[in-house]
Amino acid sequence: MRPLAFFIFSSCCASVIDNLLLNYDKRIRPGDGTNKPVTVSVNIFVNSFGAISAKTMDYRINMFLRQRWIDPRLKHNVRGDPIAPDATYLDKLWVPDLFFNNEKSSRFHDITLNNKLVRISRAGEVVNSMRITLVLSSPMSLTKFPMDTQEINMQLECFSVTNREIAFEWDEKKEGGPFQFNEIVLSEPFLKFKSEKKNFFFENFEKRKTAVSRQNSSRICIGVFANLGVNTVATSGSLPKVSYIKAIDVWFFACQILTFICLVEYAKVNVYIRDHKFREQQIEIARKKYDMLIEEEEAQVWTGALPIDNQLFKEDPDDWLFEIIGEEPPRKKTELPEFRYDELPPVPDAEWLDEKFRLWIPVSFLIFNIGYWSYYS
Repeated sequence: MRPLAFFIFSSCCASVIDNLLLNYDKRIRPGDGTNKPVTVSVNIFVNSFGAISAKTMDYRINMFLRQRWIDPRLKHNVRGDPIAPDATYLDKLWVPDLFFNNEKSSRFHDITLNNKLVRISRAGEVVNSMRITLVLSSPMSLTKFPMDTQEINMQLECFSVTNREIAFEWDEKKEGGPFQFNEIVLSEPFLKFKSEKKNFFFENFEKRKTAVSRQNSSRICIGVFANLGVNTVATSGSLPKVSYIKAIDVWFFACQILTFICLVEYAKVNVYIRDHKFREQQIEIARKKYDMLIEEEEAQVWTGALPIDNQLFKEDPDDWLFEIIGEEPPRKKTELPEFRYDELPPVPDAEWLDEKFRLWIPVSFLIFNIGYWSYYS
C-alpha cells in the first residue's frame, strides 16, 4: 500500500501540469519579444550503427535524441525531481522544429509505448528525449575504394525559423562519451572486398601457374572463366556507381588485362604448335614421294642381252658368256615432278614461350601489386 504522501504529490503534480497549460500557447516560442534566440542544447546518444553503404552513400543509425531548452512559462514550485508528465503532454508544448537535413528515411519507436520522455524542472527547463532510427545520406569520395576511410556527417537544422529565433548547440554537459558529436568520424569496413581480392588472386594465379600447353581444355576453361569472373564482379550491382575511376576499378582492369594476355598467349602457342606439326607432315610426305620416284628410276634396267651358250646348267658360273647384240638404247631419264619446298624457317619453341609466360605473368602481377598497394594504401 502506497503512502498518503505519494498520492498527495501525484495529485499536486497533475494539478501543476494542468495549471501550466491554462494560459499556454504552443504557437509562441519562449522568450518571444525579447529579441533573444531560444538556446536549444542537443545531445545524441548513439545506440547502434547499422549498415554503412558505399553503393547508396548512406548509413543507418539508431539513437536517442535529447533536447533541452528553457521555457519561462513552465516555471513551477514543485520541489524534488522534475515533473515527468506523459509523452502525450509533449504535443501541448512548444518544441523546436529540429530536422535532419540529410535524412533519407526515419521512424519513431512505439513498442510497447512511444519511446519519448518529457521532464520539466522548477526553472522551466524542458528536457525532451526520443528514440529514433534514421537513414542518413553522406557523400563519399570513393577514389581509393575499397581502401578509403570515410567521414560521415549528420546535419541538424531548424526548418521554419532562423538562428535569430533559435540557436542550436551541442550539449557540453555530457562529456567522456565514445563519440565526438561535433564530427562523427568512422572507418567503413571493407572485409568483403578484401576477401574477394584475396580469393581472386590465389585462385586465378595458382590455376594459371599450373596450366600447361598440352592441357587445352583445362586451359581454355580456366582462362575463359577467369575473364568472365572478373567481368561479373566488376559489373555487379554491389559496387558503387560513380563517374570517376575507383581503386577497385584499377584492380579489375589489371586482372582483366592479365587474363586476356594469358588467353592470347595460349592462342599464339597453339598456332605455333599446329603450324609446326603441319609443316613437318608436308615435308615428310614430300620426302616419301621423292624416295619412291628414285626407287622407280633405279628399277628401270635394260635387258636386251642373249646368252651365246645355251647351256644354262653348268657347274662353273664363270663360263656363262653374254654377247651384246646391238647397242644399248639410251636410258630413259625419269622425269620427277617439280616438287619444291623451301627450308623451314626457325619455328618458335612453344614450350619455351609458355615457360617464359609462366614467369612473366606472375612477375608482372607482383610488380603491379607493389605499385598498387603502395599508391592506394
